[in-house]
Amino acid sequence: MRLKLLATDVHQASLEHAGAGIYGEDQLQFVSARRLERFFTKRSTGHQISHDLRQLIVFARHNVTKDAPFTKMHFISCRNLLIYFQPQPQRTVMSLFHFGLAPGGVLFLGASETPGALADEFVSIDDHWKIYRKRRDVQLLSQIRMPLHRQAPHRPALIDLPRPHGPEPLIVETYDQLLDRFMPPGFLIDEDCALVDSFAGAEKLLKIRRRRPSSNLLDLLDEDLRPWSRARSSARCASAPRSRTPACGCPASMVRTPRRAAR
Repeated sequence: MRLKLLATDVHQASLEHAGAGIYGEDQLQFVSARRLERFFTKRSTGHQISHDLRQLIVFARHNVTKDAPFTKMHFISCRNLLIYFQPQPQRTVMSLFHFGLAPGGVLFLGASETPGALADEFVSIDDHWKIYRKRRDVQLLSQIRMPLHRQAPHRPALIDLPRPHGPEPLIVETYDQLLDRFMPPGFLIDEDCALVDSFAGAEKLLKIRRRRPSSNLLDLLDEDLRPWSRARSSARCASAPRSRTPACGCPASMVRTPRRAAR
């Protein structure tokens, strides 16, 4: 079974605390000894969630009132937040949740929360625990204006307007988190060997010139690595097409991309 959890909040410190995955004894009093042994590791500061389980979770900063929603979600849990919003922001957030859910997706709200004005778009699974299922795919965002709080007047107002060119900041942030976790040490370069990005500490192999610094990866490498790297890279480039192909020349992995390389 493939599973991925997105844990979001507007408060970065809270995300970092949650990402550490450390729980005290009182927080785990209702967790069985078997599950403690299977899913946690004992630390001096408490019990830390296992690495395998932590790998399933991506922590990202996200504001439900103004950021574009995640899509094709099978389950959304947002408890005891909507009760602090006025009716119009509540309707907006609920519309975004409805948009983000896959057909038949499930919404889990707090004890004092309901879909409110959008009750007809959800089927109640459990009234006591406030669990609802998305009833149908329907456009609810045409009259929703974003963001909800005051912003400069030049900002786009309608959430369903065409998105500007370039990646969403939230997508880039989440993408960078995945790169930090899964990418081996390496560099991303364009067809001219100009450095675009580095991964997993590979930047430790680089050295900036004191005068007239270069963006060429071979120039940035330590002098001891340059001859071997240049020879390997030249040999590979001679036989490789001008497209996305592996390029070597360094102890770390490198990838060649077209001139306008971008994430």
